[in-house]
Amino acid sequence: MNKEIKENIDNPEQLEKLYRTNEKSFKKAFFEIYPEIADFKMSRFWNARLGYSSFGSQKQLIQVKDFQYFVVL
Repeated sequence: MNKEIKENIDNPEQLEKLYRTNEKSFKKAFFEIYPEIADFKMSRFWNARLGYSSFGSQKQLIQVKDFQYFVVL
């Protein structure tokens, strides 16, 4: 997957296809190679896209834990 992402960093349609084929594998590979491709605009877009969804789910998890803690108190 790393190789495919690098080869298609300027091809948004192919990147989307790779992502939809296997989201988990794409995310893992993307974050592994991000330092190598960080200068490309498309890689910055994908970093924001993938990072935002991770941030959102993590934030939601924290809120659930806070609520559970509050109920216990």
